[in-house]
Amino acid sequence: MEQADLLLNSPFSMIAFSRQKTQELKENMEAMKAAAHDILSVLSRFDEVFHPLGWIATESTNLETARKALQLVDAQKIDEAEQLLCADFEGDDLEYLAMRLSGSHYFSKREKVLDEAFALTREKRYLAAIPLILLVADGVGQDIFGLSIFSEGLDLNEMNAIAGHSEGLQSLTATFAKRRQAFNDDEITIPFRNGILHGRDNNYGSRLVVSKAWSYLSCVRDIVRAREDRLNAKPELEQSWEDTIAMREETRIQEKMISEWVPRPKDQLPGWTLSTDPLEGLNSLSPEAVLKVFLKAWKKRNYGEMGKQGLYHVEGTISKRAGEIRECMEGIILRDAQITEIDDKASYETSVKCSLTLTVLGHDLTDVFVFRVQYVDKENLPVVRGHKYGNWHVLLGYIGYAYDLRNKVRPSGTE
Repeated sequence: MEQADLLLNSPFSMIAFSRQKTQELKENMEAMKAAAHDILSVLSRFDEVFHPLGWIATESTNLETARKALQLVDAQKIDEAEQLLCADFEGDDLEYLAMRLSGSHYFSKREKVLDEAFALTREKRYLAAIPLILLVADGVGQDIFGLSIFSEGLDLNEMNAIAGHSEGLQSLTATFAKRRQAFNDDEITIPFRNGILHGRDNNYGSRLVVSKAWSYLSCVRDIVRAREDRLNAKPELEQSWEDTIAMREETRIQEKMISEWVPRPKDQLPGWTLSTDPLEGLNSLSPEAVLKVFLKAWKKRNYGEMGKQGLYHVEGTISKRAGEIRECMEGIILRDAQITEIDDKASYETSVKCSLTLTVLGHDLTDVFVFRVQYVDKENLPVVRGHKYGNWHVLLGYIGYAYDLRNKVRPSGTE
C-alpha cells in the first residue's frame, strides 16, 4: 500500500471511502490524493527534522501542530517547537490518549499502571511517570511480539501504519534502547529505556522526556493495531460469476443513487426540541432522527445507547464504549436541545447544529455544537444515504467537546 493511500485510510483523511467505485469517488479522488500527498510531505519533513530528537509521525500526530512546529524550526526556534509538541500530551489531549489506549486489550489489562502514569503526568511528577510508561511498552511488546519491544533485532516494521516504515518506530526504538553503562547526572532529552530503568541516567524527569515517552507509547498502539489487523485479515475467497454480477449491479445502484441525490435546503428545519419531541417532525430514516435518539440517551444518561449510536473505528464492546462515554461526560447534564441548522454535506454525511441547554459541574449554560452524522455500512464505511446496507451514526466529536465544556466553567488554574 502506498503511503498516500495509507493516509487516505487514516484519521488524517477525516473520511473513509466506500470500496465501490462511484461517481462521487471519481469526482473527488484527485483532490483527496492531492491532500494526502500534502499531508505526506508534512509528515515526511516532520520525521526528517524531529526523528533525531525522539519524535516520529504516526496516525495520531496532530497535523496542525506538526505544521506549526516546522514553522518554528524554520525560524530557528527548535526548543519552542519541541515545547509545542509537548502540549499535545497534556490536558484534554492526554485524556484522549488514555481513551485510545484503553481501546486495546493489550493496554487495558495494564489499566492500573497506565492510570497511575497518567495521574503522575498530570501532577507533573515526571520522574515517577516515565518508568511506568516504558514498563507498559515493554509489557505490550512481550504480549504481542514475545520479546521486550526494546529487544535488539525485533521487527517492528508494519507497512499498514505510518510509523511502521523502516525509519519510524524501528529506528526510534533502537535509539531509545541504546546501552547506557556510565552513570550520567546531566539532563537528557530522550527517554533512554536502559539508562532510566537501570539507574544510569539520573536526570530524566522533564516535560520533554515524558511527552516523548507518551508519544512513543501512542505509536506502539498504532503499530499493534496495524499488525493485529494484518494477521487477523481473512483471506479473500475467489468470487463466483454470480457474485461478480451482483457486485457490478450493486455498484450501478449506488452510482444511480448518488447521481440522483441532492442536499436538502438548509432552511427546512424539523422544528424539533428535546423537551417537546414532536415525532412527526422527523423522518425516522433521517440523520437528525438518529441524533434525536442519541440526545435523548444523553439526557437520560443512557451511555450504552449513546455508544450504540456512535461511530467507532476501533475495537470494543458496547459496554466498554459506555464506560468511556460515562467518563468523558462526567459532570455534564443535558437539559434540552434544539436543532437550529441541518447541512447535508455529502451523500453520506450531514452536519446538525444544535443549541444545547446544559448543567456543567453545577453551572447552567447554553452552548452550540455541530454534530456530524454519517451513513455507514457494517464495516463503518460510508455508503449513499438510503442504501439498504447502511445506518446513521454520530461521530465522536462530542467527546472532545465534553472536555472543552468542563474547561469553560472551571476556575482558572484548577484541574
